[in-house]
Amino acid sequence: MNAKHTWTWALVAATLFAFIFFFERHWQKPAPGPERILPNFKAAAVSSVQVYPAGQFEIRAERVPPGGTAWALTRPISYPAETARIEALLAALERLTPAVPPLTARELRQRPRAGAEYGMENPQASLVIQQDNYSRQVLLGALTAPGDQVFLRVVGVEAIYVVDAGLLKLIPRATNDWRNTAFVDLQPLVFDRLLITNAASVIEFQRDATTNLWRLTRPLQVRADNGRIAGALQKLQTLHVTQFVSDDPRADLEPFGLQPAELELAFANGTNPVARLRFGKSPPNDASRVFARREGSAAVVTVAGEPLGPWRSPADFFRDRRLITLPGTMGDIEVRGEDTFTLQPQSSNGWRMASQGFPVDAALADDLLVTLAGMKIVQFVKGAVTEPDLRDYGLTS
Repeated sequence: MNAKHTWTWALVAATLFAFIFFFERHWQKPAPGPERILPNFKAAAVSSVQVYPAGQFEIRAERVPPGGTAWALTRPISYPAETARIEALLAALERLTPAVPPLTARELRQRPRAGAEYGMENPQASLVIQQDNYSRQVLLGALTAPGDQVFLRVVGVEAIYVVDAGLLKLIPRATNDWRNTAFVDLQPLVFDRLLITNAASVIEFQRDATTNLWRLTRPLQVRADNGRIAGALQKLQTLHVTQFVSDDPRADLEPFGLQPAELELAFANGTNPVARLRFGKSPPNDASRVFARREGSAAVVTVAGEPLGPWRSPADFFRDRRLITLPGTMGDIEVRGEDTFTLQPQSSNGWRMASQGFPVDAALADDLLVTLAGMKIVQFVKGAVTEPDLRDYGLTS
């Protein structure tokens, strides 16, 4: 073999090696993994889920609104659902694959009692999933011998699968497992009036449409402490149901302290009611919780009592304790005391004495403004003040 032929064969060998290397490593499809048990199932497209736990009533949840992202229970009760839990179950079903090769139709025909043997005659739970033009019923049967896997069957498919038993943890055993425990969601509510009824007292707030600041309108027309109102609303948002006590719409509410309510919060937008929350007594065995109910819902629940503390306070708690609020642009400041004078602002951010016309120490003038803006009310002595009151308190002159 001459040198020319040697180089030719070497080039052919190198070309074949390069082709095999790149084709095998980069072009060839990876080996397929286990097929999904529900191949046409899309979690995002599911419109309703029905769960039939063994020995329990049907639990049904539906998307609200249709095609939306939230969920609501419709059976056995109507109640907002815990969306995250339902979505977790649907996501698990979408990616569900068998842990071992499934039992085929042929193998099942050889086992006449396969239904009872694998727990399909009395399943732990049955699921019915509806999406557009697709509907599937899934049965969860007996656990495998080690207990870490469970037998599963899709009705209409001649096979029995073995899947991770962790799927069972995502399936509700009772209605309360899928109930939304948030007592109230204030974020989507639009309201500009807030009414507190606490025993015999009534406190009302109105929010200004221009400044977006709250003002007390009852029992006094005074400025409100917007920071305290915001904090109290934030605490209200954290309320979660600790126990679902009753769903009977005809339940006697008096033993719960809800008729009349010991504390009631009403939200309105103008004259239109938006939400009404009622809070009552504490359960006999737990003083840290109180019974509660939302208007429009039959459910009597318990919630933590601590976040309600601000709402039980007297009206003075919500009053603005700043003695004065200074405007952004200052005008004249007139001082009447042992001496009477007027400070006038200058365009150069300085001050001058109006009557005498001489300049004023800018630092001292600024200190005066800082002092005035920082003065806090220590005690609200009297709300409605008359002329004799001014004399008695030394405020006439």
